[in-house]
Amino acid sequence: MASYDIKRCPACNQPYEKNFYSGKPKPEEKIRYGSPIKVCKYCKKEFIDSDYKEIALEGVPNKEEYNRFTKGTILYTLLSFAMAYFAWLFDFGVLPFVFIGLGIIIIGSDLISYTKRQKHLEREILESKKRMEDPQYALRLLQHGYQVPAEYLPKE
Repeated sequence: MASYDIKRCPACNQPYEKNFYSGKPKPEEKIRYGSPIKVCKYCKKEFIDSDYKEIALEGVPNKEEYNRFTKGTILYTLLSFAMAYFAWLFDFGVLPFVFIGLGIIIIGSDLISYTKRQKHLEREILESKKRMEDPQYALRLLQHGYQVPAEYLPKE
């Protein structure tokens, strides 16, 4: 079952973001990286979207997403290889090779996506540091209740 998450401005209730999930999303799946400060395009009011994390302040909460292999990869690969073994034991023709191929595809997809995930995280870290170099932005975060280290705040 798929679900949509429609985020609305707290001031005027107009939608500002729609997200699609396969199934009901867990809280950690809703985490996004970027500025938590949003400005409604309808009423122009500023508000905080707590699903967005400023990496320079809060770090990376979803570190599991950036591992070389995701949780299910090892399990599904071992299961695929076990099925290949049993298919070979019971002489099911080419079926063992199909399961071995499936296991290789599972591992390969995680290896390929690993570099993409790492590049995405590095880009988000750089963008976060760049945003935090703006003292006015740091002040706005402080006004919204974030704990901002003194190094990011204006010097005066």
